[in-house]
Amino acid sequence: MADALIQRREFPQELTFLGDGAELWRAVTEDTGSTRFSRPRASDLLLEEHVPQLLGLLPPGPVPVLDLGPGTGRPAEGLLTGLLAAGRFGGYHAIDISPELLAMTAARLSRAFPAEAGRMTFTHGDFRETVPAGGARLVLLTGGTLFNAADPGLLLRHLAAHLGPGDLLVITARFDTLGRAPFRAIEAAPPLPPSHRLGLDLLNIDPDWYDPERGFDPARHEVWSGARLNRPVTLHLDGAHGRRAVDLHTGDLLRLYWQLFLDRTAVDALLHGAGLRTSLFQIGRVSDVAMIVSSSDITGTQGTNMTKR
Repeated sequence: MADALIQRREFPQELTFLGDGAELWRAVTEDTGSTRFSRPRASDLLLEEHVPQLLGLLPPGPVPVLDLGPGTGRPAEGLLTGLLAAGRFGGYHAIDISPELLAMTAARLSRAFPAEAGRMTFTHGDFRETVPAGGARLVLLTGGTLFNAADPGLLLRHLAAHLGPGDLLVITARFDTLGRAPFRAIEAAPPLPPSHRLGLDLLNIDPDWYDPERGFDPARHEVWSGARLNRPVTLHLDGAHGRRAVDLHTGDLLRLYWQLFLDRTAVDALLHGAGLRTSLFQIGRVSDVAMIVSSSDITGTQGTNMTKR
């Protein structure tokens, strides 16, 4: 953490998925009862509403699901409902580096599908290091997990090397589907959501000491949110090499959340560079959320499609 703050003025984003951060992410993705579709809900529905299209890209028979970074399990719940209704459910295996999020997924799916509990496995681990072998599976990378990675291209190459014959890699994320940046380069932002503010709270940085900002970095193709300090702050952090002081200055921008925001051409190039080929690009109910399906060995596809609900 100290290195990230000193060298890049960033709070390590992966820490927001652990401990208390997991509960904040759960709150972000839960239904509020509003009729307005949130971005997380639109992402979940892409899987739930397009089970027939996904099954049409797979050979007949039971379909195993490998869920890499399942979050709270919401994205998978609708998909599994559809697979069970079609008589095509072939088991579910989730892998997550966050034990808290993995426990939430296990609780949600075991509650939703008690009769299938014996065919569901939940593994605490890092899928960036190993991916179970298989074939003719749906391999899920949902909710922006791909673009949260430090090097999405490297992650895709790693996954492509472990995809079996007929496996489909299903990605849901926020994409540039409209051909324009969502924000200016830097602009004042509304109050930070709890999941973005978590890093500041953990560092005991008072909300009165900063002003929220957000923006779009065209060079890095990233949307981001952060905090502009309005006073100097000195942090004392414990680490592997002892206690370190981190001096932050008035005007410093601390980046708290960032994610790639790519258009269709850039996404296709990223997949192609990993040896993957796109078979389906489906825009969701929120226009900048989409599902992209790819494989290194696509079977049963009728060609590449791009559709909007």
